[in-house]
Amino acid sequence: MLKYEGYVTAKKVKDRYLGREHSGHTLLKCFQGLLKDFELKVEKKLRAPGSYNTHKNAYGNLERFLKEKLHRDDIELIELDKTFIDDYDYYLRIERGLDHNSIYGNMGPLLRTIKRALNDNIIIVNPFRHYKNTLVPKDRGYLLKSEIIKLIEYTPCDDFSERMKKLIELVRDLALFSCFTGFSYIDIYQLSSVHLQEFFDGHKWLIKRRQKSKIPCNVRVLEIPEMILKKYEGLGKNGALLPVPSNSTCNKYLKIIMNECGIFRDKPITFHWARHSFATLMLTEDIPIESISKMLGHKHIHTTEIYAKITNTKISKDMELASQKLQNLSLSYT
Repeated sequence: MLKYEGYVTAKKVKDRYLGREHSGHTLLKCFQGLLKDFELKVEKKLRAPGSYNTHKNAYGNLERFLKEKLHRDDIELIELDKTFIDDYDYYLRIERGLDHNSIYGNMGPLLRTIKRALNDNIIIVNPFRHYKNTLVPKDRGYLLKSEIIKLIEYTPCDDFSERMKKLIELVRDLALFSCFTGFSYIDIYQLSSVHLQEFFDGHKWLIKRRQKSKIPCNVRVLEIPEMILKKYEGLGKNGALLPVPSNSTCNKYLKIIMNECGIFRDKPITFHWARHSFATLMLTEDIPIESISKMLGHKHIHTTEIYAKITNTKISKDMELASQKLQNLSLSYT
């Protein structure tokens, strides 16, 4: 009792002994408070709907764990300890069969719930203090320049209804917007007129802090993004520059578009591939990696360097240039 709450009284000892102690501060109730706050942030476009769904899924898994393994509807926050966290990790990893990054995604919302309880002085010991889990970097999928051209030239076939054609075309345009700006789904979703400014060079620029890192990123509006902005001018809700469907809708119709364009991968192509495609496209066009890092709003340049490692086209161009420069040496070889 002293360990978890920081103080002890005769009444608390008696209540604990008689089994009638109940603080009312339970894990799922606290988690529900986190979800309500998150929902308000989504309404104000401060967080993405997809992230909210991730938190709801994490809540569902935790609720299932409590019922299946502990046979309880909820649990007091002061009861949480290292064993609880380890048991939940085991449940997700072994019994539910989730991969490492999915477990990371489930533990994150739980950790945020615990931090709320710590900040509110409901508990004084963090049950996560000995738990270690990090996100494992995955290969970053991206589109080749030739595939981006296919996307530019694509028009929905006549088999689709007019409504679906418009939706498919919108998703195609949003993906292209990301390919030529490097903006992620949530950053495009949040774009408003305040982010579109005329810069010192006379060109229009998108100037915005990234939702994820809060790092400012300044990107010049190239011809294709400018055409897309004009095409959907006035159609965004609540002052948004673009009418953006949910992330799941974008991914759903992007799959249709990729199939129609004949663009296939061994893993699903998602909307975030467009942001990765911007990075690799800029690298292949010889834009300095320092500039790309700034445009992407990366905290550290080594994050941007990941793209340099996977861009074989850039390596090929560099080697071709080296071959031309070294060609005369072959004349001396005997």
